[in-house]
Amino acid sequence: MRGRAGNEPLGSFVYDKRNPMAPPVAVAVAVFAVRFVSQDQRWPELGLRERAWFTPAEAARRVDEDGLADILGRFRMEHALPSARR
Repeated sequence: MRGRAGNEPLGSFVYDKRNPMAPPVAVAVAVFAVRFVSQDQRWPELGLRERAWFTPAEAARRVDEDGLADILGRFRMEHALPSARR
């Protein structure tokens, strides 16, 4: 994906990253708004991940991490980057 990220995070959360070959690891995540510009047709994780677009409210309902769901649920378009800052 190509785009421009905001300067300040919308929020942060911690989750346990799971690996069947190792114990869970706590990972801290900062979430930034990104103004989408384009998406390549091929990317390193092609075949491992699906690409789909959702409204922030729908995305909040679909994610497993409660902290991310909270951030997405609070997202408003005023968080988006102004066009002049592209």
